[in-house]
Amino acid sequence: MTTTLTHRPALPAAPLPAAPLLAALTLAAASMLAACGGSGGDGTAGPIQGKNTVDPAQLQGRWGSALGGRDPMTAVVVPDSADQASAWILSHDALTLVKLTLHSDGNASGMSYALDESDATGQAQTGQVTARLAENPPQMALTGLNARAAANAAAGANAGVVAFDQSDAMSTPAVQTDAAGAWRASAGNGSRLIDWTVSNSGQLTGSHTSTGCTYDGSLLAMTSGNSFNAQFNQSCPGVGAGAAQTIAFSGIATVNPSKNRMTVVGTSADDAHAVAILFQK
Repeated sequence: MTTTLTHRPALPAAPLPAAPLLAALTLAAASMLAACGGSGGDGTAGPIQGKNTVDPAQLQGRWGSALGGRDPMTAVVVPDSADQASAWILSHDALTLVKLTLHSDGNASGMSYALDESDATGQAQTGQVTARLAENPPQMALTGLNARAAANAAAGANAGVVAFDQSDAMSTPAVQTDAAGAWRASAGNGSRLIDWTVSNSGQLTGSHTSTGCTYDGSLLAMTSGNSFNAQFNQSCPGVGAGAAQTIAFSGIATVNPSKNRMTVVGTSADDAHAVAILFQK
């Protein structure tokens, strides 16, 4: 299983690998998931009598975690249907992405990805989600998950509890034009690598200035919360004798309050590829 690569945000640009699946070099880690939400889906979730231990709709929002003082992460949860929600969890160094489905019976399942060149593999995840929503701020915990990358499993992270505090309920519907404009993702030295242009209606086109990859798709505002459904194709030319390749990604995008930073995360339908792109205007 391979993962579309996202390089360390604070380092100068590294030479690009031969494979054409490089999706982005990230921006500042402090703005991770500044407005990023669940995996496509604009539904609302409600309690199911006699079944619920967790109401997925009540978990909507942005959550911050310190993972016991190491590897801080941000999660964005968006309801998908009547009994489940999607959680996208990104580490602040942009090296780990976790995509989970949170079920109303308290179970959580999904995949984690190491978004660095040395460990581009995905790992299946199963665990449980619990919440204390009456606390100030509301609290959520994931247990039994290796929310760090697969390479770190030996460090004992798999057995721990990942605790989150909610920082934003994200209950206000997204504004479509907040995602509009010219966006760029660049390396730590400021060299431009990915350019996207998003129209007022949410249609996007773009290109990678080094790999020759192109992008097309849409970022459509959700009415159930302050995030965008992201659907886009990454089309890359073949390298050497290799064939050209197009990967379709589905995920979410969020825009910060100043409307000058946007985070896009997504996975392919077969969960073989993942991407995190941090844009700025």
